[in-house]
Amino acid sequence: MMLPKIGSYKFHIESYVCDFRGKATLPIIGNFILQAATIHASERGFGYDEMSESNAAWVLSRLSVQMDE
Repeated sequence: MMLPKIGSYKFHIESYVCDFRGKATLPIIGNFILQAATIHASERGFGYDEMSESNAAWVLSRLSVQMDE
């Protein structure tokens, strides 16, 4: 099931986070996904700064990644 695209963020991949083939590793890709979630939340008014003012937080409770390549 494809969800609609609601955001797009670019990340620079440094050489030290790549494997021997020059590809980003799965843990690094997961980190980029978490960074995108943080940016996405901030853009919509419920980022860390806004939430901490109310003594609240958001939590990513599940992450499903489907890779075609």
